[in-house]
Amino acid sequence: MREKNEIEEIDRIALERMRAEGADMNKARPCQHAFSYWRADLAQTAAALLQQHGYHAQVLLPEDNETAHRVIVIQHLSPDEQTLAEAIRFMEQHALNSGGRYEGWEMPIEPKRDDFTPPC
Repeated sequence: MREKNEIEEIDRIALERMRAEGADMNKARPCQHAFSYWRADLAQTAAALLQQHGYHAQVLLPEDNETAHRVIVIQHLSPDEQTLAEAIRFMEQHALNSGGRYEGWEMPIEPKRDDFTPPC
């Protein structure tokens, strides 16, 4: 598990890519975290615990060639290293405590719109 307030190089690269593509790095946005569980009951319990903590969580049934049950969690956060590191650490700890595996995160790139003019 990661140390507190530390992100891996792949996470840093993803944040740099967001910056390079013009994302507003000061704006909170939905971050999707993914988990996998080998048993449906563990996935259901993990999702319920995250919902109790105020997260939107849902269980996805395994697809044809998969055996793992996936849990998808949506969290709104600012895409900075410290905030992301804290979120990842919490999610990794949750996966460890609930018998699952933290698979990672993704976040949409929403470019800054300094030149935006609303349509008439």
